[in-house]
Amino acid sequence: MFFEVVIFLIVGFYLLQWIVRLWLRRKVAKIRREMGEQGAAWGDNRTTDQRMREGEVRVEPRKAPRRKVNERIGDYVEYEEVTIIEESE
Repeated sequence: MFFEVVIFLIVGFYLLQWIVRLWLRRKVAKIRREMGEQGAAWGDNRTTDQRMREGEVRVEPRKAPRRKVNERIGDYVEYEEVTIIEESE
């Protein structure tokens, strides 16, 4: 009885492992296929007139990120400490 349970658990474990591997392979293949379709369409969103000719360079500036300032705290002010040295005669 004990050996039958142990053998059943071992066979069940290997069967479950095999099923999970098969499921994961199919899931990964589906995700790869979907990403490939999205990637192919991602670069082709411009018309032929908008595409750049060979050797042409275009620089598009990025917007500067907005700084978040907590209204309760206030703005940060940078300062430099100045010391006055008095000359003794």
